[in-house]
Amino acid sequence: MDSTRDRDPAPGPTSRSARRAPALATAALVLALTSVTTLVVAAVAAVPAVVNWTHAHGSHLVDHVRGTPLLPSLTTALLTALAALICGAVGAYDAAARPNRYSMASTSVTKSLAWTAELLAIPALALGILLGIAYLVVRAVFD
Repeated sequence: MDSTRDRDPAPGPTSRSARRAPALATAALVLALTSVTTLVVAAVAAVPAVVNWTHAHGSHLVDHVRGTPLLPSLTTALLTALAALICGAVGAYDAAARPNRYSMASTSVTKSLAWTAELLAIPALALGILLGIAYLVVRAVFD
């Protein structure tokens, strides 16, 4: 009887845990792309709402925003950007903290994916926050 068959495989580049960091970095990139897309949807939805509000004297901005996907898209963009930053940071940290678990190629891919996700998510988060602040200020001042 061979005793090597009864042992669990040692963690290495082919084990299941060795795919965690690249999977998190890939998820971060997908979330960042989703965030950018929904932020564009929110910005496009804001234009007709503001135009209609400026032409309809005496109306409230909230009445024109309700019929658009502005607020749900803005909320989705902010949450997905935040989730992308968290997933990317956890993936990159996991790859850097456990060098014996990941191959050099896997670590490199993880860092590249996390960096790209960060490159997309930070501006999306900042623009989403600015869009949200602008909406709240305009609503408070002019309504």
